[in-house]
Amino acid sequence: RGELAAKIPPGVLELMQIPGLGPKKALLVQKELGISSVGELEYACRENRLVTLKGFGPAIQEKILKAIVQINSNVGKYRLDEAVAKSETLEAALRKHLGKTAEITRVGAIGRHAEIVESIEVYFSGTLDQISAAVGSLQWQNGLEERRASPFQTEVAGLTGNLSDGTRVTLWVSEERPDKRTLLWLCADDAIRDEFAGAPAEFEGFEASWLETEWFDAKRKPADDAYRRARDGGVKGVFHCHTDFSDGAATLEQMVRAAEKRGYEYIGISDHSQSAFYAQGLKPERILQQHQMIQELQKKVKIKIFHGIESDILQDGALDYEVEILAAFDFIVGSIHSRFKMDEPSMTSRIVRALDNPHITMWGHPTGRLLLGRQGYELNWDEVLEAAVANNVAIEFNANPHRLDVDWRLGAQLETHKARVCINPDAHSVDGLDDTEYGEYMAEKAMIPRGQILNLMPVDQMEKYLWERKQRLRH
Repeated sequence: RGELAAKIPPGVLELMQIPGLGPKKALLVQKELGISSVGELEYACRENRLVTLKGFGPAIQEKILKAIVQINSNVGKYRLDEAVAKSETLEAALRKHLGKTAEITRVGAIGRHAEIVESIEVYFSGTLDQISAAVGSLQWQNGLEERRASPFQTEVAGLTGNLSDGTRVTLWVSEERPDKRTLLWLCADDAIRDEFAGAPAEFEGFEASWLETEWFDAKRKPADDAYRRARDGGVKGVFHCHTDFSDGAATLEQMVRAAEKRGYEYIGISDHSQSAFYAQGLKPERILQQHQMIQELQKKVKIKIFHGIESDILQDGALDYEVEILAAFDFIVGSIHSRFKMDEPSMTSRIVRALDNPHITMWGHPTGRLLLGRQGYELNWDEVLEAAVANNVAIEFNANPHRLDVDWRLGAQLETHKARVCINPDAHSVDGLDDTEYGEYMAEKAMIPRGQILNLMPVDQMEKYLWERKQRLRH
């Protein structure tokens, strides 16, 4: 048995853990799509990539996706979007006893919009009878235990336990809402609290109402012009949106009208390029067809439609398509979808060459990571950021909760280099447009100055910006 397992390619055994994915199908998925982990498989299902494989189809893809989601729900770690969904369910249960208008605050990792959440933490207050009824109504897998008590507000109690589905939950409760500084202190990780090792007065000079649930980098104080979602609002438009021309689930018109309904001033359509054959990447004739459809649709809608492409960054750093085709687009998102395991110098050189290409507008999901699925590749960040700034290429804050890449912890380097960033949903469906807020949270955590966020521009400025870039290519 051990000898047989040794002959199976790496990753196939992991894929075979998914119900409905036997050896033959697991080998096919790896061979045709290059998938070697459950996390990659889940992402491929959400991008509708399995439906084109022989022996699969929508029903099997949906079955596999449901099995993966179920497995992930039992490991005790959740992506932020999964944690938010679980928290919403918990909050709804609590409100049955606290009242529909009860104030329930998400704190801890989920309140700070951590990419990965291991415990759902919420704060609420009420009468003792309300609190007792609310806590008692939840289906606990095991008994509650008292968690750390606040040294600054003794009436706040921390109760921790696992719900019947295995989700770890901490309830912070009090008869009256504590002041914001105490709540901020409850939100902080132990490591952050240890670093400050004192009363909340140590936070003097910070905006407590902002840090209350948005704690990020204890060693950086946000600049006055750092992006704050509540104050500055969301982005004015989004790029990196897919349609059913490649691997999206919605039509061009459905995506455009959904973006318009959400109040965006513009949308950038960027389906996969021809090298991404597994995602039905666009051949030149399909590009022309899509361009014509965009022109016709533009006459029917108020939102501005920019026509782009997500061009694969090839192994040598070249962009997919000939120069004549690249020059015809309004914008280009350059992304890596293959050859992830190059060493740092080779990958850095590959990216720098791509960023030196005058046609690239944005660098998509810069490290290729998939949260809980695949580690990002290694890069010399100072070198690639220097190339991005020199060529006026925006670094993508990919808002897809499977990615949230570039990592917000690079905020200090992005600010130092004065690199432009663009917050994009990488949407493969209408609902995927709503992921944009996760990218906005990450940009806020990174403390990116407002002026460096490209798509805070209103539509007239964005049209001018993209037009001027194209004019420079002609000279």
